[in-house]
This record gives sequence, C-alpha cells and structure tokens, in this order.
Amino acid sequence: MGAALLQNSFAYLQEDFLVNVINEYRSPNFHQISAWPFAALLLGLLAFAWLSGRRLAWTPLIILAVWSAFALYAARNIPLYALVAIVVLLPEVDAWADEVWAGLGRFLTGTDAAARRAWGWMWAVAVVLGVAWAQANGAVLDVFGRGNTFDGERFPVAALDAVQGNLPPGRMFNEFHWGGYLLYRLWPEKEVFIDAQTDFYGEELTREFIQIADAAPGWSERLVHYAVTWIILLPQRPLVAWLSQSPD
Repeated sequence: MGAALLQNSFAYLQEDFLVNVINEYRSPNFHQISAWPFAALLLGLLAFAWLSGRRLAWTPLIILAVWSAFALYAARNIPLYALVAIVVLLPEVDAWADEVWAGLGRFLTGTDAAARRAWGWMWAVAVVLGVAWAQANGAVLDVFGRGNTFDGERFPVAALDAVQGNLPPGRMFNEFHWGGYLLYRLWPEKEVFIDAQTDFYGEELTREFIQIADAAPGWSERLVHYAVTWIILLPQRPLVAWLSQSPD
C-alpha cells in the first residue's frame, strides 16, 4: 500500500488498451441522457460569461479551463468538474445578481444574516440526516420512483431471478460490464470470468474476453481452456449468434 498504491494507479493510466475499455475513462457521449446535465452546465457557463460580461481573474479561469478539459477527456472527471465550477463561479454569479437584480441581492443577503442568527448549519445537518434515515428505511426519493435498486434494463436482474437457487453448474463466461452485479448476486457460490477491475485482471485476460465475446478466431478453444460451461452475455454480442447455432 502507500507508495505502491499510487504507483499502481499511475501505471494503470498508462495502459491505453485497458483504459479505453472502461466507459468512465472515455470522453462523455452527449448522445446519452446521462451526459446532458454536463452539457447543460457547460452551456450555462458560456451563457453566463456572455450575459454578464464579467472577466474572471486568471486563477479561476485557468482552473475552469483545466477541469473542463479533464471532464471532456474522461467522463469520470465530470463530478469533480461540477464541484470546482460551482465553487469558482458562485461568487461571480452572486456579484452579477447584485448588479442586475439589486432586490434579489438584498433578499439573499437578508436570508444569509437570518440563517446565521438561526444557526442555519444545524438545519443543513438535520436535512442530511433526515434524508439518510429515510433512504435507509426504504423511502423512495428519486424522480422516477424506482428507489435504490438495480435497473433491469441495464443489468440481468430478471435472468438471475429466473435461475436463482438453481444455477448452472461449472464456470461461467460473463458480460464485462455485468461482472460487479454478478459478483453481488452470485458470490461466493460463483466466480465471474471478468469484471471492470481491469487493473486486477490485466490486459491479456481482457483481450481474451473481447476475443471470445466477439467470436473472433479461436474463441471456442478459449472457452474449452477455461472450462466454461455456461454463458451470460448481452444478446447483441457476436458470440450469441454462434451459440444459438451450436449443439453444445
């Protein structure tokens, strides 16, 4: 641990093949709804810069530019970018609001003073504790009303429900992005072939997964080599088409 952990983390980022396999290390895909809040934040910052006409100091400008580049390069940096952007820009937005809407500025200043007199931080703590307690007791707080559950459209929830308690014998070959969920549902009774911890499994096994899942030459020999007896994959994987024609 210690220095070795840092060395492992930086060494992993040099593994181009492994990094490109993981979605969170890729650039955000703005065709997906999950990336739209990030796009809205970027566009909102540009709109604010144009409407306000304010010039940022060099330090916050450089911070915003660097973190914008980080977030556009790898989706995993978006949450950190959002935190940095909000902290850097809130004082600018507050000053701009005072200039444009003096009444709003006076109102917000008054609420700040009232919050200090009423120990406003205690209300914040109370809200956080209340929400945590409600979620721990099964309250549904999300917009879609699904609760803290796995999405059956993204994970093989129904498939595992169907075989739970009567799992196929032997070793399985599984979808890469389902590895963590399969471990959650099946371990220790079953072990996965691979999951998203590519720094642990290494490049060789990750390449073998792609070879098998894409039904590249030698895929059947690899399955025999690993003594695989059952497979759980996305239906659109090329291997699925081959399996549907195989008597084995």
